[in-house]
Amino acid sequence: MLKKGAHVSLIFSKGRMSGVKNKIEQFSSHFNDNNVDVYVLNREFDGVINGVIYINYDNLPMARFARIARFYLIKSLIDFSCYDYVFLRYPLFDFSALLFRKELGKVYFEHHSIELNEIKKAGFPFLFKHVQYFSELLFAPLFLKKCLGHLSVTSQISSHQKSRFSGLGKYIVFSNGISLSDTDVVSSKESIAGSLTNNDSLQVVFVASEFKSWHGLDRLISSLKNYHGEKPIVVNLVGFVSDQLLGDIQSLYNQKVSFILHGNKSKKDTLAIINNSHLGVDSLALDRIGFEVSSTLKSKEYVLLAKPFISATVDQDLQCYEGTVWKKVDCQDDCFDFDCIVSWHESIRNEAISFPKETLSWQYKVRELVKEVTS
Repeated sequence: MLKKGAHVSLIFSKGRMSGVKNKIEQFSSHFNDNNVDVYVLNREFDGVINGVIYINYDNLPMARFARIARFYLIKSLIDFSCYDYVFLRYPLFDFSALLFRKELGKVYFEHHSIELNEIKKAGFPFLFKHVQYFSELLFAPLFLKKCLGHLSVTSQISSHQKSRFSGLGKYIVFSNGISLSDTDVVSSKESIAGSLTNNDSLQVVFVASEFKSWHGLDRLISSLKNYHGEKPIVVNLVGFVSDQLLGDIQSLYNQKVSFILHGNKSKKDTLAIINNSHLGVDSLALDRIGFEVSSTLKSKEYVLLAKPFISATVDQDLQCYEGTVWKKVDCQDDCFDFDCIVSWHESIRNEAISFPKETLSWQYKVRELVKEVTS
């Protein structure tokens, strides 16, 4: 009999969880197909939506203490006795983990970052940030090392967690995938850049739920200030843009460059904007939080829609396609040569390439993950 599992995410933000929600709803059906229930503990939604069990804790008395009693909140809302194993999106350490020791023996922590680097960059209050940092540094390896193992989106994060937690348990790379059902999969013979005449503007798309420092929008803006090419550039930004970045955009006086601010869009609308663009932009500043390799949702969606893209880090799933479907940019002094990007795009826009869509899919990745932990 197939073992029963759960996938649990605890979300603190309210009003800006669209990116996480989209990702979880992409893979939820595939976890469900493998006897894994998917939970999102959050402050906005309640009930079952697209195969995800949303539990709204916002009105519970414990909600005000959620950030300092994460493990207690998770334990209170999820019945671990119903499951043989639980994938838990790593919530950062707090001392309510002392009450979580029984549940720990069923848990695989899921890591999306090098947490200590992310805490340094987070906009937490000064005292909270320092308490969180040193708690994570000193106590997480001590109190959480007896879990079943760790999932990480990249091999770099996996190696980091292995050194932190003394190599105990399984260490599995579970990189981001794509949902083949989200859109019509392009033919392998289709031009990867789409149609573009010499007189057209180059439509560029950059997507994030909320543009943070590690997305590197500031680096794109700085690079476009120094653009000297003849082809007009139109940058489509999908997601929340801070006032500071808006000011940087408004100060860009290059007449060949313009921006369209779309704000946050639905999954369907976002895919439509990507599909109508010529060039995608993946994260340009993951080095700011210590990443040398990446695994982003956007890079996979660009591949699915046959859009070439630029990135400052290597996506380990797409490494062999560097130079043909994506180009690595070197952000010296927080800037790169956008004229070279336009030239590269011109050189590859009529080429065709076959994509490993099946092995990049959530269906494949989830099936292999469950097989790994239940074998």
